[in-house]
Amino acid sequence: MNPSTLVAERPAGEMEEDIVQGLEAGADDYITKPFSYRTLMARIDALLRRTAARGITEEDLVATVTAFTAESVALHVRRDLPHSAASAELITCGGGANNPMLIKRLQEALPECRLISADEAGFPGRAIEASAFALLAYLTAHGLPGNLPRITGATHRAILGKIIPGRAFRGLR
Repeated sequence: MNPSTLVAERPAGEMEEDIVQGLEAGADDYITKPFSYRTLMARIDALLRRTAARGITEEDLVATVTAFTAESVALHVRRDLPHSAASAELITCGGGANNPMLIKRLQEALPECRLISADEAGFPGRAIEASAFALLAYLTAHGLPGNLPRITGATHRAILGKIIPGRAFRGLR
């Protein structure tokens, strides 16, 4: 990991003291959730300009972000999941599952886990996102909360999304 560029990330709801500590520890920036895509892209552009001015190549920056991503996932597996999860199978999906360097770094960060792809686990990897949205729709339609405040930093459990019936709506069956 390139020590000259450090960005700290924390869940929503963290106190000002955490932000100050992150910046005092050497962070160049501090990202809080939620953040807009436009703001994120502007921060990335600024980061690219700063690193180029310091002679840091884009390849080194990508390697740093890859290592950060792996360490961030490992941190959350250890901190937020039941202790037995740290020695279980970890199912990977999405674009990162096809990134061999990210998978290598993740395996190094979690040597006690067996990493397998969603397809290897019997879930069609290309359908994971659609399945997640179907689950959220089901929970919303049945008035059930769909968030995990311990993970997201939310202050309470909440129903996610809204159902806005159109003219042809005949009710839920």
